[in-house]
Amino acid sequence: VFPVGKIINLLDRGASFTVIAGTGTANTFNIIASDQVSQSADLILPNVNPISWGLNGNGIDDTAGMNHLINYGVDIIEMNGESETYLCDQLNFTKPILIKGNGAKLLMKTDDIIFISVESDDVKFENVVFDGNDLSVFQAMIAIRLIAQRGATGFSFDGCVVQNIIGPNSYDRDQWGMQVASDGSRGLIQNCTFRNISNTNTT
Repeated sequence: VFPVGKIINLLDRGASFTVIAGTGTANTFNIIASDQVSQSADLILPNVNPISWGLNGNGIDDTAGMNHLINYGVDIIEMNGESETYLCDQLNFTKPILIKGNGAKLLMKTDDIIFISVESDDVKFENVVFDGNDLSVFQAMIAIRLIAQRGATGFSFDGCVVQNIIGPNSYDRDQWGMQVASDGSRGLIQNCTFRNISNTNTT
């Protein structure tokens, strides 16, 4: 048992936490409950490294944790450049934020028609790798849509890579492998690389 208020360092998270009473507010991300005593560890902010929030890039679905971090209230997320964040559902951006990838990869692990869903203006990405993992969606309109909200403004992709995205085979028409933004959206795309993107799965 630690005194409430004591600062502890968790080596697996690479971050400092404050000991708090009880376990009712724990969420496994920034508040971790003890399984031995009625205490939790609360992440000291600002800390915007996903590893500190329990996202280890170890092949387990990190969608819920990433969405929690994105919409928690931080302005910048600094990712580990060697990490792979596995996603089994879309990421939802509901507030302005800057994602600094440093070459980190967001890797889809299940079929989905939307990679990320931007529901706010001023969502920005720097040096992020969006990897579709060669997944396709049968008869869906679009395999991957980066910006889902119509009319989103101020978004930017700078130095990003979009790769390995395959659209579906359709009975009546070819479909897009990727759509960057919906109608009326306004933003900036610069210094980006797009590779291995197809509107039909030919493998």
